[in-house]
Amino acid sequence: MTKKVKHNRRVKQASVLDTSILHKLGTWLLMALALVAVALVLALSIYYGSQSVRQIMQRPIAQVMVKSEFLYVSHDDITALIKLNINHSFLHENLSKVRKKLIENPWIDDVSLSRQWPDRLIVVVSEQKPIARWKNIGFVNHRGRVIKVDVQEKLAGLPELAGAKEDSVEIMQQYHVLSQLLRPHGFDVVSIDKGMRNEWRLSLSNGWDITLGRGQIVEKMQRFLAVLDDQLLSYQDRIAAIDVRYEHGVSIRWRKVDTAEKALTQKHSGKSHPSS
Repeated sequence: MTKKVKHNRRVKQASVLDTSILHKLGTWLLMALALVAVALVLALSIYYGSQSVRQIMQRPIAQVMVKSEFLYVSHDDITALIKLNINHSFLHENLSKVRKKLIENPWIDDVSLSRQWPDRLIVVVSEQKPIARWKNIGFVNHRGRVIKVDVQEKLAGLPELAGAKEDSVEIMQQYHVLSQLLRPHGFDVVSIDKGMRNEWRLSLSNGWDITLGRGQIVEKMQRFLAVLDDQLLSYQDRIAAIDVRYEHGVSIRWRKVDTAEKALTQKHSGKSHPSS
């Protein structure tokens, strides 16, 4: 091989090597530029994203949606109370505090609050379920708890329960049992009272006042219903009160006594003394 050929081969190899190096340097440069561009985009995204997130976190609650049956509470009153107690951002609002304020309303049994993106507050109000009036201070709810309220007009038409507050659950249960016994006979319980000596009394929708005494309340009522007949019912407008504490009958107090009524009283009344 001549010196000229060897020289040309070396020149050619050097040229190929230089081209390869330049190609690699160009690729690295492009990759570096691409990484810089990506980093710049990420930096800008993080910056503006953090600004956007900060703005969202500081966004106030714009809308309050209240859901309820609205039998005993007012939509406007509840909404006004909520808005009065929210003064922070959408995400930082203390919903427990708002719930506590709502629960202070005696007509509200429970409240659930939830956030709805991006700026809405959903409030679901469960109202109390009054079963009966409690004396003249409030009502008994479906769990037998006595709830005090100032406004009594909303309770008109409900039966009245009375007794010691700690006996409210028992009194409500007794009311349900006696109502179920009497309703098939056309009677509704208007009031029921457990006195300080644990003596039970109730008033019916037809005007009868019934004394049950202490203990065996259901058995005494069943005994009373057993002696109830058409003849006695035909005189019900003249009956003022009935005492069912007797073991073998009932005692009747008439509004106006006449001969026929005296005979009917003797028929349905036993001669034994009333039990407690």
